Amino acid sequence: AYSLPASALGANGKGIRIRGWGTAANNANAKTLGFQFGATAITVALTVSILGEWDVIIDLFRTSGTTQLGQALFIESDNTAAGLAAGKQRSMQFATFETLSGAVTVKFTGAATTNDDIRQFGMIVEYL
Repeated sequence: AYSLPASALGANGKGIRIRGWGTAANNANAKTLGFQFGATAITVALTVSILGEWDVIIDLFRTSGTTQLGQALFIESDNTAAGLAAGKQRSMQFATFETLSGAVTVKFTGAATTNDDIRQFGMIVEYL
C-alpha cells in the first residue's frame, strides 16, 4: 500500500500512474485481483488453472478537489505454454470521489481461496 500525501494532486489535471505486478497460482481456485484508491475499489477475475502473471497500469487524474477519473489496464498472461502465450487484457474507466486535502490509500488487493493464490511482487507510483 502507498499513502498518497495530502494535496499531492493540488490542481486539476494533476495525476498519478500506478503499476503493480505479480503472479497467480496454477490451481482451480477462484482469484480476484483488485485495486483500491481510498474508498473506491475495482476488481477483475483472474483465469483459473494456469500459472499466470498479472500486470496492472492505472492512470488517475484530478478533475476537482473531490473527483478523480481513472483508466485501468489489467493484463494477464499464461506461463504454462511454450514461448509467448496470448494474454488477456481488460481496460476500464472509473471515477473516484476522494477528498484530496487528506492522505489517500492506494493499494492492490487479492481475494482467493488459499495463501499465495495471488502474489504481488511490486508497485510503483509516479506523479504525472
